[in-house]
Amino acid sequence: MPVQFLPEMSKPPVAEVVCGAFFAPLDELDGLSLGAYWAERRADFPERRLLPAVLDSVDTTIEMGLPPLRSWMISESEEYIVQLQRDRFYLNWRAARSQRYPRFHNTPGSRGIASLLSEEFARFSEFCERAARERPTLVQADLSKINTLMYGEHWKDFNDLTAVLPILKGMDTAIDARTPEVNVQLIDQRDWTTMIKVQSGREQDGEKRALIRLEIRVQGPLSDDSFDATFDALNERINAAFLRLVPRDQMLVRFGGRG
Repeated sequence: MPVQFLPEMSKPPVAEVVCGAFFAPLDELDGLSLGAYWAERRADFPERRLLPAVLDSVDTTIEMGLPPLRSWMISESEEYIVQLQRDRFYLNWRAARSQRYPRFHNTPGSRGIASLLSEEFARFSEFCERAARERPTLVQADLSKINTLMYGEHWKDFNDLTAVLPILKGMDTAIDARTPEVNVQLIDQRDWTTMIKVQSGREQDGEKRALIRLEIRVQGPLSDDSFDATFDALNERINAAFLRLVPRDQMLVRFGGRG
């Protein structure tokens, strides 16, 4: 089957991108170390926040009487967030202050998320070598793209929404509701894991408009030698899933697509 590409979209619905690199835990990478790294990067990320660590399972490790921590470093525009903890690194892009999606790869005159991800992880790895006396040993890559389909902008009623997302067809009649609340999850768990979530929601600010949140997440094995290539492959899988979910003609109409 020939490879299909997303059309160029002037108004892509992407609201957030989350890039994660998971590694074997570095026990010496504690809250104090993460604070020292923020001090080094404060010019690029003037805001910071401490939160509980993201845990895949129950973690009994206690540091100075506290649970494991996660550090957020936030850019001045609030567009980018670097999240750090002893076993993972995240780079988030989010449409803060109405920022437009910069694309995953570089485009003429614009730097893509992938380039920043590679640079930020390299700088973090160098810090780990100095602070924890070893570089992260990579084990898994995690990439999510979160799209928001806004009522009144991308769809006008549930029937119209099913033209954008045919996967939802018949759900209104199945439960005899004209505008059902949606919470659908699909998972394909093999060597590479793909997860798709379709959920109803509302804007946090402004008019509190109804929206549909479409998240596509892919995970796969990661190593130092395959860092850039792996995230490229995850991005291609997410784009392929989006192509299967949203008809091309709808992308052209709803998101200003060309080609």
